[in-house]
Amino acid sequence: MRLLFLTILLLALGFGAGQVSAQDTPVKYAGTYKIEFWRDFERRGMFHFFHLQPGGGFLLGAEWPGKESSRAAGAWSVSGDKLSLDGTVRVETNQGKWLVPFHRVYTISVSEKGIWVKPWPAKNRFGLLGWPNAYYYFRARISPNLPAGGIPTDPGALGALIQKLKSPRR
Repeated sequence: MRLLFLTILLLALGFGAGQVSAQDTPVKYAGTYKIEFWRDFERRGMFHFFHLQPGGGFLLGAEWPGKESSRAAGAWSVSGDKLSLDGTVRVETNQGKWLVPFHRVYTISVSEKGIWVKPWPAKNRFGLLGWPNAYYYFRARISPNLPAGGIPTDPGALGALIQKLKSPRR
């Protein structure tokens, strides 16, 4: 079964023409990522949204109704096997709110299962946005899953939201 899957994957990728490696151009990593075991978290009422725009912007969001609603936005870049996110985070929890600079590094892994990014350090001051689990590449288009909306599916509107969130008024 695995051999059949790999054969189909190679055919779909044009015998290597579309394969992604950590050294490829960053635009190949653009798209929506899902947290590992995301369905289990959603069943518990916790939601994550992670999208890398082809133009270099990112939006990371988390919702836990009644407990937290947080967003991080800014710019992303790739160097070797490291994905860096730099911007601003607004964490709003039932225990307080804070607006701070956001910097997070992820290690990129590419395998026959797809693209995975694992955060380091594992946990930090970013509330649910500091979640330690890996994310996997889900699809190129914007696929919001946060309750009550708030994340546009139009790339231009998402870009405008990223610009608004990454430039905090202090």
